[in-house]
Amino acid sequence: MTEKEIEYIVMSRLPDRVVIHDQGTAVSYKHAVEVTGNKFPCDVIFVRDDGWTLGAPTIFEDTAYRMWADKWVGEARCYEVDGETKWTIKVY
Repeated sequence: MTEKEIEYIVMSRLPDRVVIHDQGTAVSYKHAVEVTGNKFPCDVIFVRDDGWTLGAPTIFEDTAYRMWADKWVGEARCYEVDGETKWTIKVY
């Protein structure tokens, strides 16, 4: 998958699931918002080879990555600059 394809997947929709526990519990984006109280509960979004996505806050990033380590084709990482959300895209 190319950088542009990964960027399109991440920017065009919410993550399919979001990890909310160090044991790998992953729930819908809406449920993650309700459970965490955070309106955007992801610092990183991993993209699998079939286009499926898994978001995670930094604290659960390693757990999320290990779930399909051999299937991830890239990631998008969120950061803030002067109150504006920015993304970096990385292809594996």
